[in-house]
Amino acid sequence: MCCGSIFKLPTEEYRFVNENISIDPGKKVYIDPSIWCIHGEYEAHEKYIIAKSNVTAHLVQIHPFTFGWTADLHFGNPNQSWISDAKRGIDRLSLCNPTLTAIGGDIVEPSLEGLWFEDAWNYMKDKLSNNLWIKGNHDVGGEFLFCYHYYDWFERLWCLRIGKFKFIGFDTFNERIALPKSCYPGISLHDMIWLKKRLFEDQLYKVMLFHHPLSQWYFKVRPYALNETLNVKCAFFGHDPKINYEEVLNIPCYGGGECAPANPIVGIFTKSGDEYIFRVMDDINVAETSSRIKIETPSASPFNREFKPIVPIRVVTRHDECHLNLIVLCPSESVSHIQIEDEGDTLRIISDVNFYVLGKEIYSTGDLYDSWRCSCGMTWNSYYVSAENPIELHSALTKRR
Repeated sequence: MCCGSIFKLPTEEYRFVNENISIDPGKKVYIDPSIWCIHGEYEAHEKYIIAKSNVTAHLVQIHPFTFGWTADLHFGNPNQSWISDAKRGIDRLSLCNPTLTAIGGDIVEPSLEGLWFEDAWNYMKDKLSNNLWIKGNHDVGGEFLFCYHYYDWFERLWCLRIGKFKFIGFDTFNERIALPKSCYPGISLHDMIWLKKRLFEDQLYKVMLFHHPLSQWYFKVRPYALNETLNVKCAFFGHDPKINYEEVLNIPCYGGGECAPANPIVGIFTKSGDEYIFRVMDDINVAETSSRIKIETPSASPFNREFKPIVPIRVVTRHDECHLNLIVLCPSESVSHIQIEDEGDTLRIISDVNFYVLGKEIYSTGDLYDSWRCSCGMTWNSYYVSAENPIELHSALTKRR
């Protein structure tokens, strides 16, 4: 059930549906407080907040940001090795800690009781920041009848803005068109109209998220909704283990392929409108102390071979009232180090790899990469920092000592 842009779950918890939300006192909402501008009294936790008053929150509209994708988890599958792979993929994404994460459908095996959705949610809710879901055919497809428990857990059509990008979650298996036990796409006229509206209504860069590969259904909507690509920068899909990547209507489409779900996808999106997408091929290790961070990264496979393989990892640190988001551009198969020196009113950060640092009311004489001012008056800034070149940060939120 969706109310005020938050979605109530059977567990009495709430999820966000778009970039602006309103929260009543006492509600527990799964948003990452380090990357939302939150107004009102609340209790902050790593992956969620509990409102203590009427609260509004706005997802920070700043670049760069990172995005994680995995699909076809199939919680409830009797094949335990598949479930182990699914959980391993979630754990790997958790260590990448993307700004946003989407689960690309077939989250569960069909179940008349819908218990597997709760298992999936409970496993990922405290691991994946700001996670969103896409509906797949298995999420509603029973043996002879449709099962509708997915709708207790998330929306089937949604869109969300972050910076210059709009993410569009689309349903490629509408029960009014598809048949029970079928795995073929089913696109309704209503959904085509909705998609066309989302594509035409603004000039933002579009990122489309859906379950079935675009090559399997674009011809059904092309004359109406996809006759022009309309700034669609890329798309992400699941469903077909034989397809790792495809380009349809000049849209690069990134999929799970045979690597799903153990080897998830993570990417970084920039203010120039570019995306750099990589697949994480093995385990990650992040070790943190109060002043040092060590990151061991596995092999990363770029979808575009022109790009040097990296694993963009977001590390969140807190200093007094200031959350810092460090987006560390870790080379494939490497060990990276970050050192943070707290010098009272100044934070000094240095790393042996390139990184970005983002935060609320942080200022530096370094290279300002992007800036965003919330309607509440708070300013969020991001800075690009080259390897071995320290940056000194000052925060208007830091308590004087």
